[in-house]
Amino acid sequence: ARVNQTVNLDSAVGGMGSKLQSEFREYEARIFIQQTRITIVSISSILLAILINETCASGDYTLEPPSLDVQLEMERPDREARTCSDPLALPLKLGSSFLAITLVVLISVRFRTDCKVRVIRDAIKG
Repeated sequence: ARVNQTVNLDSAVGGMGSKLQSEFREYEARIFIQQTRITIVSISSILLAILINETCASGDYTLEPPSLDVQLEMERPDREARTCSDPLALPLKLGSSFLAITLVVLISVRFRTDCKVRVIRDAIKG
């Protein structure tokens, strides 16, 4: 049934349908590649976030609850902000920022490609 629809579309559009369908398949392949890239960058970003957490906050993990003095110190609004003193912290955080920017760009490109696919799909449908 799908083959008949393609043949009918080609004859109805006069060969233009074939070109549009080829372009449509090309964009669908691009979307698949883009989705794969987005997935890889997303997973990498999550793994990097875990690594940053382990590098900067691993000392916070204990089997015993914090003492009353530590709890009171943490609740003080005027206490100094905690910073990560590990030398790997800055490169890891910069890498995380880079991955976040990359992810936004990839999603934007993916969205534009999807818009093009919709235009082609509408042109094929007539």
